Amino acid sequence: MSTKEEKVVYRVKKKSKIKWGRFVIFVLLIAYIIMFVYTFFSQSVDTTVIVNGEIEVLETVDGYITRNEKIVNVEATGELYPIANEGERVSVGQTVAVLKERDSSEINGKIQEINAKLSQLSGPGIFNNDIALIESDVNSVLQNLMLSDYNDTFSTLSDVKSKIDDKLSKKAKIIGEMSPKGSVERNYYDELRQYEAELTASRTELTAPIAGTVAYKLDGYEEVFSSKEIGNYESEVLEKLKVPSGELVGTIKPNCFKIVDNIEGYITVISSSKNALNAKVDSKVKLRFPEIGSDEITGRIDYITIENGKAILTFRINRGIESLLNYRKIKVDIIWDSASGLKVPTSAIRENEGVNQIYIVNGTRLFPKTIEIVNSYGGDSIIKEVEGESKPYLYDKIVEDAANVKEEKMIIAN
Repeated sequence: MSTKEEKVVYRVKKKSKIKWGRFVIFVLLIAYIIMFVYTFFSQSVDTTVIVNGEIEVLETVDGYITRNEKIVNVEATGELYPIANEGERVSVGQTVAVLKERDSSEINGKIQEINAKLSQLSGPGIFNNDIALIESDVNSVLQNLMLSDYNDTFSTLSDVKSKIDDKLSKKAKIIGEMSPKGSVERNYYDELRQYEAELTASRTELTAPIAGTVAYKLDGYEEVFSSKEIGNYESEVLEKLKVPSGELVGTIKPNCFKIVDNIEGYITVISSSKNALNAKVDSKVKLRFPEIGSDEITGRIDYITIENGKAILTFRINRGIESLLNYRKIKVDIIWDSASGLKVPTSAIRENEGVNQIYIVNGTRLFPKTIEIVNSYGGDSIIKEVEGESKPYLYDKIVEDAANVKEEKMIIAN
C-alpha cells in the first residue's frame, strides 16, 4: 500500500473513533440526565401494611406471694393418715387427716379378730332381719366386684373393702347386743366395745381451721409471708431474704399440714418505673405469670410504700391462687395499659402542623391521612380515624419511616 493510501485509511479510522467517542459521551449524558430526573423527582421508601393488633405497656418484675395459710401441727407421737388428698378443697371443720398412735395397729388387729368370731355366731336363736339385710348387702357388693372388668383403681377397691368391713362390723355388734349376758357372744361384744374405746382414745382427728386447699408440704416461708405482714414489707428486707425464684418443692413435716385460702391472695412487687411510682391504691391492673403460662388475672393495689425512689406495691388477687401454691417468688408481668385496633409502626406516623399523619402508598404516589394515636409503646402504635377525615383501612400499604418522606416526589416502594 502506498503512503497516500495509508493516510486515507488513517483519516477514516480517526473519524470513526471520534464518532464512537461522541456516542459514548451522548449515552453518558442521557444517563446522567435520567439519574438527575430520577433523583430529583422520585424517592425510594420502605413500606409496611396496617394490621389489627394489640400493644401493652408492660413491665416484668419479681413478685413475692403471700397467702392466708393455717398450719395444723400436733405435738404428739404417732403416724398421720391423710383423709383429704393433696390439693383437695375442704370446708371449715372437715376432717383432713387422722393421727394414730403407734400401738393402734395392735388394737385394730384385736378388733378384727373379735368381729370375725362374732360374725360366725349368727345362729338361729339370734338371727333377725337386720342381719339378713347386712349379709344380702355384702353378697351384692361381692357379686358386683366379681362382675367388674378389674380395671378399678386401688382407691376404689379400698372403698369396697371398707364398706364390707363396716357391714360385717355392724353384723357382729347386732349379734353381741342380742346375746344374753354371760354368753360367749355377749362377752365378745363387751370386749369389742372396750377395744373400740381404746382405739378412739388412741386417734386424733385433725380438721381444717379454714376453708381452702390442703397442702402436706411446707416451704418454710409460711410465717415470713403471712397475711398479717401485708402492708409492712420493705424492699431491703425482701431482697435480703434471697427467696428462690420458681417452684419450691417443699418438705413434709411429721404430724403437720396446712390449709391455704384459695379465694384470695397477694403479690408484692418492687419497681422504680414511672407507672409504679404514680400508681394509686384501689386501682386495678392486669397481671400475668409467664413462668407458668397463666391467663391474665386482675390485681387490685391494696398497699403502696414509696422508699428511696422505689415503689413497693401489693396486689390483691382472687383468681389463679391454686396454680401458685408451690411458689413464693415468681416473675410477674404488670400490664399497666393496653389497647387494640389498627396497629402501625410508630415511625410511620409524622406530625404535620399539629396533626398526626400516615402516608398511604398507591402505585408511585403518596396520600397523607390524618389519624389519632390511641396508644404507643415499644415502637408500635394503635391508631384510629379522625372524624371528618378519610379512614385508614386494614392492610393499607403505608410508608414505614415517615420522618424524611417528601410528599411531592414519586416513590419507588421497596
